[in-house]
Amino acid sequence: MASSTSMSSSLDQDLTHRHTTDNPTSLESAGTMDEEEAEINYVSQNRVDDHDSESSKAQRSAELFFSISTLVFGLGLEAMQIKPIQRPIPAQQLQNGEFFFNLTNNELYNGQTVPDLQLILIAALLPLFIQLWMASKTGVFERHKVLCVYFSGVGITITLTNFVKLYAGYFRPIFLQGCDPDENYEKCTSGDDRQMRLSFPSGHASLSFCGLCIFSFYLEHRHGMSASRMLLLNKESGELMMAYKQNSRYMRIMSIMCYFPVVIAIFIAASRVHDNMHFPADVVGGSLLGGSVAALVHQTWYSNLPTIETFTHEMSY
Repeated sequence: MASSTSMSSSLDQDLTHRHTTDNPTSLESAGTMDEEEAEINYVSQNRVDDHDSESSKAQRSAELFFSISTLVFGLGLEAMQIKPIQRPIPAQQLQNGEFFFNLTNNELYNGQTVPDLQLILIAALLPLFIQLWMASKTGVFERHKVLCVYFSGVGITITLTNFVKLYAGYFRPIFLQGCDPDENYEKCTSGDDRQMRLSFPSGHASLSFCGLCIFSFYLEHRHGMSASRMLLLNKESGELMMAYKQNSRYMRIMSIMCYFPVVIAIFIAASRVHDNMHFPADVVGGSLLGGSVAALVHQTWYSNLPTIETFTHEMSY
């Protein structure tokens, strides 16, 4: 009897130590308490999930309507072809009558590594369809979240990108070639210099980072550390400790792999500098904008709070 009492005290000290040191452990290590004749019974509580907030079909419809409206507004703003602020052509006349201009706006157009249609396919449509397929296994609520996140995220990104482009009216590196200014460098003769004044921020960078970051966040949420992390609550002592459903080292590797789509976004963004379509600052600004919107909409519809499980231990005498 004394031996059993000592064993129970040792187990309580072990649980307390794990809680006070705040050192995450895996369920594999928690399972070693069976060797000490301790049986841990995990009782799942009602999980706090976003599904609880979606109390009715009407509310889900309202969320989806808002998300679609955001996307339609962004696409409509893009289709309106509004002229940006008209900066004067960056050229000055010398006393002898000759003109000189900023060479940073005199780069040559070399085509696009990732054209617009490929951008839409890679950064928006393909991740959306893959994520919908993955969500089809978990029910209508998950598919609803996917649609809301992508529609609102892409819509907000397109809207903000276009507003900033129109307000800044910044010249592209190929401005002089696309503008083809007259002999006095007072106006463009190409007939359509609008695109040459939309350098900041990069739309390719913002859209690619938005769509592919959303996809990466979802992969990590379902298959990375966020999916494995849980809190263990001792019903007897009230102690709470962090644990993982699977080996934490393996899950860290999985979390890193889940962000591979971001590498594709980085390539798309960098290609805009390579193609002389944008300056590095344009790409950085677009990347930050798209990534920030992706984080915003993901956190709006997905919770990263860990699952809470309760357990009790019973000693064998």
